[in-house]
Amino acid sequence: MSVFHLMTKNKLFLITVVIPTTVTIVYFGLFASNVYVSESKFVVKSSQKQALSSFGMALQGTGLLKTQEDSYMVEEYTTSRDALTELNKTLKIENHYKNNGDIFQRFCSFGIKYFGSNESFYKYYQNHIVEETIDTTSGVTKLTTRAFDSNTATTINEKLLEMSESLVNSLNDRARNDTVGSAQKEVDRLLSEAKKASSAVAFYRSSNGVFDPEKQSALQLEVISKLQEDLINTKSQLSEIEAITPENSQVGSLKTHIALLTDAIASETAKVTGSKGSLASKAGGYDSLVATQSYAEKQLEMALSNLEQARSDAEHKQLYIELIAKPSAPDTAMEPKRIKNIAIVFFFGLMMFAISSILATGAREHME
Repeated sequence: MSVFHLMTKNKLFLITVVIPTTVTIVYFGLFASNVYVSESKFVVKSSQKQALSSFGMALQGTGLLKTQEDSYMVEEYTTSRDALTELNKTLKIENHYKNNGDIFQRFCSFGIKYFGSNESFYKYYQNHIVEETIDTTSGVTKLTTRAFDSNTATTINEKLLEMSESLVNSLNDRARNDTVGSAQKEVDRLLSEAKKASSAVAFYRSSNGVFDPEKQSALQLEVISKLQEDLINTKSQLSEIEAITPENSQVGSLKTHIALLTDAIASETAKVTGSKGSLASKAGGYDSLVATQSYAEKQLEMALSNLEQARSDAEHKQLYIELIAKPSAPDTAMEPKRIKNIAIVFFFGLMMFAISSILATGAREHME
């Protein structure tokens, strides 16, 4: 082995292994800032109880049921710009990440693509501060937050849980308002129509002097029936008297009574079946109004039933966050993993050295 070969190999080893490993040891040993990690676990549940078929159980296993869909929704929210804006507004977290940590871990807007914009800190927020993972088998969501001190990491985690609960509550309120509000509007509309129909019936009664043409007609027919019965009896009595004693003084009064009964029957019959002003002529308009009123009342009754059902469904479909593990308050920094990172750099350097040595040997042999 030539001296040049040894020098080249030693230089290669220095470049690929010694220098990177030394730099890594110096950084993680002297400069790298401690990062505290707070974790919490929760599950998004629905108060609705429903039997699951075998297909439904399969969906549950793959995380496709609604509650798991809502878990993904919560995950999207906690990593969103809206969540970051709220955190910055209430906790001023940007100052913490600007003023703490070493130069490689702190937030430096001049080192980000979107200089001086909210977008730069949002990228940092997604990559370094918050992380949310969902176990699709159990549906449990793990929320992880990182900061340069334990209290900040825990506070951010607690605030994100509080904001997630507010989000779920607002979605519940919106769903309830959409469902119940729509049913309530239908009830209000039909109630207005029922009132109009009832007012129309009342106005018709007062303006035409009737209460219920059908019932009134029945009463009138009963009166006519009695008058006709009286007329028949009177005529029969008159016939008997005329047959026995034609000159009887009762003949005149009976004839007068018969004429009065005949006029009364004609008058009462005209009230029922006459053309203008009769109960028969008023019955058509009245029946139409009553039918409209009855239909409106039935529709209103159905709408009230639907409203109660909508309220019941809204109560039974509420989502809520059930906390499994409260945000931890770490007393020891979990990151960076110093020994692990140094070992990774060292072994990666060895791999690069080996590969480079093989390539260099092959190139030298080819030249020879």
